[in-house]
Amino acid sequence: MQYRYTSKKQKFDKAGVNKFYLHFQNGDSVSLCKQELLDLSINLYDALIADGNGFSPVAESGRIVISVAQKPSGYQSAHLYNMSEFRKDRKSYIENRCVNEGGLCAVEFCDDLNWGRTLYGDLSAEMKDGHLILTYLPKRSGGKCDGAEHTVSLRDVTKKSVRAISLDFENCEGFDVYDDEIVDLRLQFDPELCEGSGKLYRRIESGYLTVKLNRRNTFRNTNFLILPHPTFKQLENRLVDAAVRCTGHDICHLYIRYHDNLEEQLEIDDIRPEEELERLRKTEEEGERPDGPDFIGGYCQRQDDGSIKIMFGNSLYGKFNID
Repeated sequence: MQYRYTSKKQKFDKAGVNKFYLHFQNGDSVSLCKQELLDLSINLYDALIADGNGFSPVAESGRIVISVAQKPSGYQSAHLYNMSEFRKDRKSYIENRCVNEGGLCAVEFCDDLNWGRTLYGDLSAEMKDGHLILTYLPKRSGGKCDGAEHTVSLRDVTKKSVRAISLDFENCEGFDVYDDEIVDLRLQFDPELCEGSGKLYRRIESGYLTVKLNRRNTFRNTNFLILPHPTFKQLENRLVDAAVRCTGHDICHLYIRYHDNLEEQLEIDDIRPEEELERLRKTEEEGERPDGPDFIGGYCQRQDDGSIKIMFGNSLYGKFNID
């Protein structure tokens, strides 16, 4: 049973930043461009913290030097409670918001591909020589900060602990299954966390989820592209067609909602061998439509009792006779 998970510490440096966001405690945020970032030097705690449905690092010390521009080039984003003041004078607003109003809680850095990482910590802000200086201060309960890896200890994902699971398909469709529909749940995870949408997540290495959908759950949360209100049979057929017993599935994430109302995102890899995936990528780059499905996260198999077993893990590949 895996409880302790790790991730190599990411080096935060100016060269890898294309844009960055300042996040405030009230949920406000504002973006800045790479030209406004003059210097970046960070030391990280070993421990990760929960951040929404994933995990993020915390800075033990370091500083960020910013030259806030009045009219920066490139894409800009702002979500602020007083947008009128921001529009009047962007530079003064950002500097005043950080130094005098306070409430800055995190900085999110993004690269050229818009992949990023949010960095939390105890932040102070000051103006010096015309620059905005953000300084990360040590936390009293921060723990160790000299390791090469991040660590986090996480509970097991069991049938007893789960209130609902959202099945997220590769084409962005999805639907929920509830605790009374979960027949069995056994998942094994990679001990190393993986990157995804700005945070770190557990990745399913192998295992299965067996569900038996309840016709009476008429208020189920669903998201289908051309079916606003899918029927019971359409839900089942999205996993495995009624005419077959076993088929590959395109589930790429599980969103676990626990009984204590916390949520966790679990990553699912394509189970096909890397050489096959590389061949498909090259075909697409050459402007041709690759043969076969866009994603295979495992297999779905109908059981004799009417339930459906959803299986994960690349060790399954090629071991099923698909109908």
